[in-house]
This record gives sequence, structure tokens and C-alpha cells, in this order.
Amino acid sequence: MTVTYQTIDVLSSGGMAEVLVAVARQESGFAKPCIVKRVRPSMRDHATYASLLRVEAQIGAALSHANIVQVQGFATVDGHEAIIMELVEGVDLEHVLRTCARGALKLSTPMAILIAAEVARALAYVHSRGDLVTGQKLKLVHADVSPGNILISFEGEVKLTDFGIASSRLEGGAGDLLAFRGKKAYVPPEQDEGKDLDASADVFALGCVLFEMITGVKLLAEGDDRYAMLLRNLDGGLSDQHEDLRDIVGKMVALDPLKRYQSAAALERDLLRLLEEQHGGMARNRLGVFVQTTHTKEQKRCYRLLKEAMRAAPPRQQTPTTVLQAPAAPAPTPTQPAPAEGPIAHTPWVAKTPTGDVLHKGKDLSLAVSREDLEQARMAFIRNEEQSVFGVSSNTATPPSMTPRPAASRPAKSMTASRPARSAPAPVALSRRPSRDEVPGRGNRSGLIAALIVVAAAVGVALFFSARAKSSQAAHPAANPKGARHGTP
Repeated sequence: MTVTYQTIDVLSSGGMAEVLVAVARQESGFAKPCIVKRVRPSMRDHATYASLLRVEAQIGAALSHANIVQVQGFATVDGHEAIIMELVEGVDLEHVLRTCARGALKLSTPMAILIAAEVARALAYVHSRGDLVTGQKLKLVHADVSPGNILISFEGEVKLTDFGIASSRLEGGAGDLLAFRGKKAYVPPEQDEGKDLDASADVFALGCVLFEMITGVKLLAEGDDRYAMLLRNLDGGLSDQHEDLRDIVGKMVALDPLKRYQSAAALERDLLRLLEEQHGGMARNRLGVFVQTTHTKEQKRCYRLLKEAMRAAPPRQQTPTTVLQAPAAPAPTPTQPAPAEGPIAHTPWVAKTPTGDVLHKGKDLSLAVSREDLEQARMAFIRNEEQSVFGVSSNTATPPSMTPRPAASRPAKSMTASRPARSAPAPVALSRRPSRDEVPGRGNRSGLIAALIVVAAAVGVALFFSARAKSSQAAHPAANPKGARHGTP
């Protein structure tokens, strides 16, 4: 299925690439907002940048983690190659730090530790990722961990992005790689000197980011002696923090790579332990609420771009419904006659006894008796039940209305020669259902029941007045002294 991409607006523009908001559209009408990352127009003639973009797409496609921005494809957009990435509804950490500096705000220490722990989890996955084909470790190093490459969504999600430098290093350093050595304020000494890097280089960069989140200032200042001033800046900036936090940050930014954390997984464990012991944990939604509160304009712009992207997509087309046709009826065999036209084919038939007497005839082969005969059979069953319950003699004459019609009086039709003979059901005497007065003995029983009801009512009335008289006599004994007769003065 063909997928086309329509760019909506430029989101940001960096050293070699620009990032745009776009919408991916399929022929079926499905549309979804996405991010398009492509080489800037002024650098498209340089073959190195296009090669780095393709390798970054390959490396990103091999990474799938909740704390890493997902690469969804590599396509041609507006005539130029581009990486298709997921759209994160949020802002980068660099924007958050600038907003806090302008408003005299500062990220709380628990928030800073949580962000660092989430990035450490992503780095642990990157450093241990193996090749999908050979199974060998890729030995990836991000080499550009900085606030600009850490995204925070409005829901509090933390995601690491931009693996351009890591992919270029794996390709052997072709082209102008010296221009892609990372940002000066976050690179370790070995990276600044152009040496080979390992996982501890990303740990050093994350330590610089954590220091900046806590203090609001950069750990590495500008100048040639910035590494010499690192320890002095570290002690001065974290003097009011807990001792365990100072130890963790100091181990992250050690100048000697062997004295740093050798794995991001160990760093993540220490950060989460510190967050739980010293601050009682930190909910991710609190980070999202902070970003929403301090970046209302950015949130409105993000939703506006999403709205424009969905408006640019054409209305979804309904998928045509496939109508399944019933299979055609098989052709009639030579021994079976072709059915007549119409939904049901009727064949006349006649049921006879072994002596040749006609019992019944009909048209529908699926019925052995007619509807009238079924009604007569039902009424016969009712009569037998009533005789067994009320003791009515079986010799009681059958009312004229219940006399079945003789089967011989019905005109008979001969059975079709091609239809094989079938055994006929046993004949039954059927008729309509008798009325209430036609059932023998039912009228007498009704009169007897009515008489019993009248007698019972009379006895009940007599008992009622007798009891009332006795109660009145007991209530007024003086008016009727013992031995006095009624009516005597």
C-alpha cells in the first residue's frame, strides 16, 4: 500500500538537518501525524550528510524502547530523502531549562533524578543492543547526550533522540566527522581529543546534564581549562545537596573513564535507589504537569500543528464491501428430474395402506400429514388426558364436530413414477379443538363447583354473625343477667 507524506510546518532546524511536522497518508484514507527529519537545503549537495542520514535511519530502526524516539521508516519526501519518526507531543529538555532560567524557576531535585534515570535506562538498552542478523553487540555510543536531544512529553514521558553521531562513528568516520563531535559543554575529554569512545562517554555527558538540571548552570564552562575547573564547579554547585547525590554525580563526571560508571544500568539503579530513599519516589505524571504548566504556548502550538495535519488529510474512504455469492446449484443427475422454477419444488404424493386404501395426499414431501390432521391429533391427546384425570368413560360419544373425515372421501392422485416409494405414517383421527361446552362432563363439574362456593359463603356469613353476637354478650353482662331471657322486662 502506497504511503505519502505531506509536510505541514518546520519544527526546528539544527546543524545539518531540519525537523518538520508532517502527516502520513495511505490510499485507504488512513492518516497519522509524524516527524520528518531531512538534510537542510543548504547541505543537500554534500554526499556525507545524506550518507549519515541513511545510516542513522538504519540504526534507529534497530532500536525499539519506550525511552527512545521510534524510527518508523526512510522515504522520499518532497523529492528528498528523509527519516520518518514518531511525533512526541512535548518539548526538549533544553527548552525546559531556558524557560526555568527566564522565570527564575528550577527543576526540583526529584524531577531531575527521574529524568536522568529514564535517560540512563535508554542508554543501557543502546549499549547492550546486538545486531539482529549476527547477534553480536553493536557497541553503540550515542556520543551526543545533551538537553536538546532529550524530549519530555506533556504526559511526563522521557525519550532520547538523534543517533546521528553514533551511526557516523560506526561507519568508520567518513567525511567531515570532526564537525560532529557533540556539544562542547557535555563531551568527555577523550571525545574532545578524538579518541575511541565507550559507554562511559555517554555516562559523562548525562552527568553534566544532571548537574545542569539541579543547579541551573553548566558544569563545563567555555575555555581551554574547563576540565581543570570541573571539580571546583562540582563541589560548589552541589554543596547544599545530599552526600549520596554528590557521590553519584562525581562518579559520573570523573575525568578518568575507568573511574566512571562502566554501565548505564548500574547508574540507573543508583539513581532510582536515591530517589526512593531520599525523596519517596517520583510520579511521572507530576513531571508532565510541570511541563504543561510552564509551556502552555508550546502545548497550544503542538495541538495546532496536529489539528492542521489532520485537516490536511483527505476524508477517509469507506472500504468497499465484498459481497459473497452463493454457490450455484449442482446440475441434476440423469436419474433425478430437474427441479421446477421457484424457491421450492413441490411433488404430488399419495400415502396408501398395504391393502391399497388411500390414507392421505399432499404436495410438500417434507410433511407426512396436513395441518388439519395435526390439529386433530392434538385434540385427541387432550381428550385422552381429560378422561384419565376426571374419570370420564372412554365410551362417551364423540361430538359430531370431532368426527374425522373419512380418508376415502378425498380425491387421490397417483404418485409420480420417478419418485421412490415412501412408507406412510400411521393414520390418526384428528379434528378441531372442542369448545368448553362440548367436553363431556365439563358443564356438570362447573355447576357443582359454583354450588360449593355458594354454600361455603353462606356458612362463612353465619359463623361471622354468631361470633359477633357472642362477643357483644360478653362485653355487656349487666344488660343480660344470668338466667334472664331475652325480651323479659
